This record gives sequence, C-alpha cells and structure tokens, in this order.
Amino acid sequence: MEAHVDPLDSPYCKHLRSKKWYFRTGPPQVARDLLDASNHCWCGVTCESLGRDGDMAEPEGCVRGRGCFEPYFAGIAPEPSV
Repeated sequence: MEAHVDPLDSPYCKHLRSKKWYFRTGPPQVARDLLDASNHCWCGVTCESLGRDGDMAEPEGCVRGRGCFEPYFAGIAPEPSV
C-alpha cells in the first residue's frame, strides 16, 4: 500500500525540470511524473543537466537533504483566510 501523499507537495526540488514537467497539472509526486522516454532532466536555475551544487539533476537526487534543494512551494505566502 502506498503512503498518503499531499497533492500540493512534492518530494522533488521545485527547480527540477523535464519536457514532461511542462504538461503537469500539479506538483510531481513520483519520478514517472517527470521522466519521459529520454529520461532527461535539468536544473531550472542552471539550465543544465547539473544542479547548482554540480551534481546531476535527476529525480533520485533532487530531493530533501541536497544542499541546493528548495521545496516546491517555497517562498509562496499562503492565501489569507477570509
């Protein structure tokens, strides 16, 4: 049984990109949400296959604990309650 995943969160860095990323309707939850047949990803900050720390930009590595990781909704203020 899969663990419950918050649909508004993602285990991946908000800067991890792939061609498939541009067709997402929400944050990627699993690697197949990002990877297409080419398995190519890049860092949205460096615009290269390497992240800001010099390591490969890939779903397995662009997760919490990596020095350059940023949560998917980092820096976005919550909407005020009415």
